Amino acid sequence: MEAARALLVERLRTEGSLVRDEEYVHNVGFCQRSGVRVEPLVSRQWFCDVGGMAGGALEAWRDGRLEFVPESWGKTWEHWLSNIRPWCISRQLWWGHQIPAWYGEDGEVFVARDRDEAIRLAGTDRLRQDEDVLDTWFSSALWPFSTLGWPERTADLTAFYPNSVLVTGFDILFFWVARMVMAGLHFTGEVPFARVHLTGLVRDAEGQKMSKTKGNALDPEDLIAEYGADAMRFTLAQLDAPGRDIPLDPERMAGYRAFGNKIWNATRFALSKAEGARVRADLDAGGSSCPSAGSSPASRRPRSRSIGTSRASGSTSPASISTSSSGATSATGTSRWRSRAWRPRARGAGRGRAAHRAGAGPAPAPSGHAPPDEELWQRLPGHEEIHPDTICLAPYPAEEPAWRLAPENPSEWRP
Repeated sequence: MEAARALLVERLRTEGSLVRDEEYVHNVGFCQRSGVRVEPLVSRQWFCDVGGMAGGALEAWRDGRLEFVPESWGKTWEHWLSNIRPWCISRQLWWGHQIPAWYGEDGEVFVARDRDEAIRLAGTDRLRQDEDVLDTWFSSALWPFSTLGWPERTADLTAFYPNSVLVTGFDILFFWVARMVMAGLHFTGEVPFARVHLTGLVRDAEGQKMSKTKGNALDPEDLIAEYGADAMRFTLAQLDAPGRDIPLDPERMAGYRAFGNKIWNATRFALSKAEGARVRADLDAGGSSCPSAGSSPASRRPRSRSIGTSRASGSTSPASISTSSSGATSATGTSRWRSRAWRPRARGAGRGRAAHRAGAGPAPAPSGHAPPDEELWQRLPGHEEIHPDTICLAPYPAEEPAWRLAPENPSEWRP
């Protein structure tokens, strides 16, 4: 291109058509990988008019056949599909589905399912197939049904199409999700999935998109080696919210590792004071097995604090409430309070309540650190009465009104 540019300037000069030759500053694109200047080139491309298909996808959202979580993405869906343009589906790449178009010697184009059909249409085998390939997103749009044996009505297609839910990042809502819905409706007459759950993107601590070029990418294996898989899993669960990005800061991961250690050590401390005690599925709020309304505030405060989390959970699953900010704060504060309150009560009646206190209620609530939670659950004496197999299937703690502590006199809260 540089040589051609120089020859063109020389030819213009020779013909007397060159007004002047001057340097000027403008924006020039460069390839991210090779560093070579990107040269514009006008070429023939294949386009797909998706206006009608977009209307069907938009109508599916409007009549409720397609839902988004969060619902706010419906407005984005409507804006994009209402202003859609013809889609350039050809790419100049090495890999992909080759464009199903063949050219005759006179340049006539024959679009067919395969070469044999193209030969029948052209009446000759002297054909050349287009060297371009389909856009990756065009091929991906066919994924929900083409992988199940379509166009044949196979057992897999009957069983798995349409599907219930798609979980994906919001950044490809238009690139992939919209095109899957358009293709699914066009070729099968059905929406490929009833609900789209849009997650956020994992970004760096400053909110920048991770990139090898920028050098801000975090390797999960390195994070696991330094902070542990449990801390990394809990950090992602704690920061995740539908449709919102996750600013992944290693310092927060270190904090959640410490949180996991606190839950682990607090439970071990309680169990060390629980000789012969067992967790019970049903408790008498006024009995000796748990703090009664007339017992000391120091005894009732851990229960009072746990009530807030139980009431806040409502119909929310234990997995979601346990990784919320209130859940993490409650677990941390309660374990710290118990450790201080139990020290002067490490002997005598305190032992009879230690196993129960380790669970924060009739059914211990998970903290969000799944493997440590399960390990500690299996160590609790009597956990079989609540659920014999796993904490994941145990009922979530319920509120006990007798445990509520009025906050009028905070000085009574000290152990």
